[in-house]
Amino acid sequence: MIVMLYYAMHGNYERVWHGIAMSMIFVNFQLIAGLFQVSAALLFDFNGAKLRYFMFSPIYLLFTWIVNQLTIVTTFHKAVRTVMGYGSGKWISPARKVSDLNE
Repeated sequence: MIVMLYYAMHGNYERVWHGIAMSMIFVNFQLIAGLFQVSAALLFDFNGAKLRYFMFSPIYLLFTWIVNQLTIVTTFHKAVRTVMGYGSGKWISPARKVSDLNE
């Protein structure tokens, strides 16, 4: 983003357009790969019984990408602190009752 702003401020709009076009191409490749993955999952899950949900797959993929980015942004600081030795990155399993194990 900083480089794109630099090019825009200096009038090098060809580089700005090139960056936008390359980003669009990359997103399209991601979308095609994601559609292949979702279609394979829907075909193999209950022998295609859930195939009717295929039309919602672009929304699912977009939501997944947004959640992944938000997760990285919100947890990056804590992860860096843990690696540097100032955080607590230890997960402790919750206590389980006997009734939970029998279900």
